[in-house]
Amino acid sequence: MNLNLIEEILKTLLWACIEDYAGLWELLWEVNSKVPGMSEFERKRLALQATQFLLEKGFIRLFRCNEPYGDLSELEMYVARGALHEERNWDAPEVDGISIRVGATEEGEELYMSGGSILAQE
Repeated sequence: MNLNLIEEILKTLLWACIEDYAGLWELLWEVNSKVPGMSEFERKRLALQATQFLLEKGFIRLFRCNEPYGDLSELEMYVARGALHEERNWDAPEVDGISIRVGATEEGEELYMSGGSILAQE
């Protein structure tokens, strides 16, 4: 996969997290729309890796949410890392269920608005 496509996917996911508190399943849908020719396994892996990258760089935070759009509680980093690896968190939640949602940090929003490269951030 070329770096331009990876950058585009990262920017798409970051924008989804700026626009709203996106559910993990919505981030997966974004990846699905960018690389429809990939297998479902590969798309899920790519969504996971891209979300992990944004989390580790401090551009996003993860939250537990009481659906639909209830109270959000921020997850500590070690809990957030674990939540990304739970398969059920990538599925759309049931009404009155618990979901994992993602929001951009100020740093993530500033980077996106600046038009800078996400991959170039150290």
